[in-house]
Amino acid sequence: MMPIHFPRFKFAALLALVFCFGVSGAERAGSITGELRAGRRVVVAVAPAAQQGQDANEAYGDWADRLNQFSQHLPNGVRVLKFTSSGLRKVVRQPVVSQQYATLFLKDRTHGLLYDGMILEAEVYRLGLAWLDGRSDENELAASGLRPVLVRLR
Repeated sequence: MMPIHFPRFKFAALLALVFCFGVSGAERAGSITGELRAGRRVVVAVAPAAQQGQDANEAYGDWADRLNQFSQHLPNGVRVLKFTSSGLRKVVRQPVVSQQYATLFLKDRTHGLLYDGMILEAEVYRLGLAWLDGRSDENELAASGLRPVLVRLR
């Protein structure tokens, strides 16, 4: 039997479909608050709703692949929630996410670490998790594009 090979753009389309369904299902008021109250740390992945032609975008495919890999290997007590920026604004007053894509690591209801844009490097996720555990270096965080932020939930 010959193996089946899929072109990269089809793989990206599949990832986009999986991610977009996850976004709409995860956006519910209080989901972030509920996870934090339960003692879990939260990683919020922000991305727009599905866009036409996005399946052919290699950067999007790389971003979705990296997020899925990260989500599959989380330590206990860490959850990934997916939101559109408008959905996030309904739950989080501050920080205001100014990019189409962003990642917000939440240690608790007031302490966050924000990455504006697509995370394409596993190292950035590793640094975010280290920050959640209180094992981070401010210089490494800054060099990777992660910045501490004050969080205010609605």
